[in-house]
Amino acid sequence: MTKQEDLEKLYSDMYKQFGRLDIIFANAGIGEFTLLDEATDEHFDRMFNVNTMGVFFTIQRALPYLTVITDNLNVSGIRPKLIFL
Repeated sequence: MTKQEDLEKLYSDMYKQFGRLDIIFANAGIGEFTLLDEATDEHFDRMFNVNTMGVFFTIQRALPYLTVITDNLNVSGIRPKLIFL
């Protein structure tokens, strides 16, 4: 998902139906293969928006609905502590 409004609706509807969120699994991966010197801003933006921003905001928007927040978050094999940007 790349639209934050869609994520808000997804989590809101889920919470109304189930009353809790125990786990988040966010995964994305698209690729547009081209020669490096032929890559455009549009290629980069599309891949970055899905592969990075999509996963980031999927997790961010889920945080208020989690039943327990601990430091046991596992994203792509990384166990981060809380991240402040």
